[in-house]
Amino acid sequence: MTSTSRTAWCGPACQVVWQGRGYPPPPMPIKYAVAVLRDHDAIVNAIACADPARAEAAPRAHLSGTLANIDNIRARFSDYFP
Repeated sequence: MTSTSRTAWCGPACQVVWQGRGYPPPPMPIKYAVAVLRDHDAIVNAIACADPARAEAAPRAHLSGTLANIDNIRARFSDYFP
């Protein structure tokens, strides 16, 4: 990805989720991609460290950010929400 890119993929974990639904992952602005990757990293690290409290808190934090923006996400990526 170049420094001039305006969008990025959300990372391997996100790609697996979207592929399971039969869609490629949506491109997203860099600032959101960075946040998604940070959140996914926190989830993986919590699981890898066998830390149940963090393993529960990290996905909750990630999904609360998604749910807070769900109307914008649905509008921008309406093809992903049948």
